Amino acid sequence: MKIDNFVWNDLKEKPSKTNRVLVLCAFGRSGDQQPTHAALKEKYPNGEIILFSTSGHFISSVIHDDQPIVSVIEFNKSTFEVRSYSNENYGECLAMGTAIGADVGKTAKGVCIISDGGVVNGTQLIEGINSQIIADIPIFGGMAGDGTRFQKTLVGVNAEPESGRVGAISFYGDALQIKSNCDSGWISLGLEFKITSSVANKLIELNDKNAYDVLYDFLAPENQEDFAKTTLYYPFSLVEDGVANVIRTPILVDHVNKTLTYAGDMPEGATVKLMKSGTMQLLDSTVDVAKYCATEDQKPSFIFATSCVGRRVVLDDMANEEYTELQSVFGSESSYFGFYSYGEFSRSGIEENCKLHNQTLALAVLTEN
Repeated sequence: MKIDNFVWNDLKEKPSKTNRVLVLCAFGRSGDQQPTHAALKEKYPNGEIILFSTSGHFISSVIHDDQPIVSVIEFNKSTFEVRSYSNENYGECLAMGTAIGADVGKTAKGVCIISDGGVVNGTQLIEGINSQIIADIPIFGGMAGDGTRFQKTLVGVNAEPESGRVGAISFYGDALQIKSNCDSGWISLGLEFKITSSVANKLIELNDKNAYDVLYDFLAPENQEDFAKTTLYYPFSLVEDGVANVIRTPILVDHVNKTLTYAGDMPEGATVKLMKSGTMQLLDSTVDVAKYCATEDQKPSFIFATSCVGRRVVLDDMANEEYTELQSVFGSESSYFGFYSYGEFSRSGIEENCKLHNQTLALAVLTEN
């Protein structure tokens, strides 16, 4: 496996590749430079190209916002397929996920999902995929971001980026090893609420009171514009059947109708716990998940990291320490590519199906033997 990571400014200096390669390009939607599929296709005519917006991205320990980054991956012994799906072509995200899972098949070594983060329901998407493939196949990736603006996210699959798009990269071949997992580092504040009204991933009421008002009164932001960002410091842990499964933060705050839209479902009758965290807890969780995913022989690998935008907000100036911690585990010879997302796809235990997470660091380690 050969990997070339670079910032967008260096694209013209890179030699063209005629081999079939996987090209990942992460960018900030309001950044100074906007990448194009056409420019990447000219440089890599046989490349399978996915471009997506983020809430920040990195290829080392440096986090970029305005300048896009590119990772070009050429496999020696393994193969991959890239497929594109649009929200417009399916009646619901569950159907789209089911189609993705059926296309991936049961012989894949793993699948990476890069999804729109604004109009796609990540819970339904991943449930559909899980229904078609076995739990042994790792699913990883995340939902595109838009800083802390939560306005619009974009994904392009062998085309210019657009809203409502999902890209699926499936990997095949016995030479490829993929290890994935996630960790969060959040703890309960002790406050619990019951979801008394919701529609899929739109939260309406907590304890028979308007959920927007409940959170607004508790968080006491300076203004409406600051409200969405403040919710990132205090996410919900979603409890179903007595088990705290995943963490949820809003991806859309409707100040007019006073509703909160999340990346995944917020089912009526479920309990949510208000959570908090700090710098050391988040960095400790980074080390824990890295050690879990490390290979025994520590061969140089491709480290694909998806970290929630909420973690970046909490870590603030210490955010780059997440990737310093990764390098301390995987070494300087491995290649790193990651982005801040609106939702992370990962299993959270060796025998669990993949789930949609928020406020989590999800890792996938790809090693070709």
